[in-house]
Amino acid sequence: MADVPEEGAVAGGGGEDATVDAGTESAGESPTPEVRHSPRMMFRRRLVRVRRFVRRSFWSLVLLAVVVIAFAAQTARGQDIVLRTVLNEVRSSLAGELTIQGIRSGTLLTGATLRDVRLDAEGGTPFLVADSVLLRYSLLSTITGGSPIRSTTVWGADITVSRYAEEETVNVARLLADRDSASASGEGRPTRLGHVAIRQGRARIVSPAGGSKTSNAEGPGGEPVRELTFDGLDIDVENAVLVPGGSVIFQADLASFSSVIGIRDEPLRVREVFGTLTYGDQGIRISDAAFRMPETLVEGDLRVGPAEPGAPWTFWTDLRTRGWGDLADLHWVDPRIPEARFTGAAEIDVAGRVAVGMRQLGVEREASGGVFAGRAGL
Repeated sequence: MADVPEEGAVAGGGGEDATVDAGTESAGESPTPEVRHSPRMMFRRRLVRVRRFVRRSFWSLVLLAVVVIAFAAQTARGQDIVLRTVLNEVRSSLAGELTIQGIRSGTLLTGATLRDVRLDAEGGTPFLVADSVLLRYSLLSTITGGSPIRSTTVWGADITVSRYAEEETVNVARLLADRDSASASGEGRPTRLGHVAIRQGRARIVSPAGGSKTSNAEGPGGEPVRELTFDGLDIDVENAVLVPGGSVIFQADLASFSSVIGIRDEPLRVREVFGTLTYGDQGIRISDAAFRMPETLVEGDLRVGPAEPGAPWTFWTDLRTRGWGDLADLHWVDPRIPEARFTGAAEIDVAGRVAVGMRQLGVEREASGGVFAGRAGL
């Protein structure tokens, strides 16, 4: 009887033949044709390559410009070009005249110290005289179109905010130029000044006096004026912005303020102030602020400016205590105020005379005390 092949052997042989045949067929197949992309896909790829090239070229040019400026700033000619670039940003915002007697700096790459600086309002009225001004700026921001000024520190500043009888507006209103780029609302392009500080400064607020009884100084022509002084002035503000033509021309976050303010015979001593500082139609205003006097902490608003447009500048404040305060800190209002502690709120308006509006003002003196409300003139 003939041998019958096992099923597995038959299957195995068939598998080998199949494998050989498949290999033969694969070897005989033609190569796979190359995939062709659509014109739209090819355009997108070219656009991506162009963008990468432009981006790399831009930053290469920026780097080259920085290197060129750094090299040029080593020379007197280069320093003059760099400084003019920065100062032109400031002068473009001014209607008055800015003069500088000298410059102190190594390379001018990051900053410069300006000596004997004077800023006059339009018409020649003095506003600022300073021993020196330290400017910090970024040349890269100048190249990329940003604001170049990073910080400004003024040393030995003598600031005068004035309006005399023959003048229609206060000199500060004649400092800034009206920009051609002003919007329909009248506001010009903002100029960001960053951090601004005043060290060892003095400021005077001068306005016409209603008569000799309210006068405490004389103007250039001998006319009676009312003068409010800030001695030992130290200020730090952050995020300072100039906006020509607006109702608020200057705005900043007040980070630090200390001064001895000569309002009446007895000065007001302020050790620290935090809040929002603005200058505009209402003059100089500090709002949402905390004020630290020698023995008292209060919060509220303060304004040095006109009660209405064109009116003389006055001192006005609306304050409330945090806890108990010392009445000795209010001797500038009236030296006859007794030694005691107080709490509550009061509005004080100084315009020749002093008007005080008390709101639940509690006073404790030794074994006695009381709560006061209403208005009083001093």
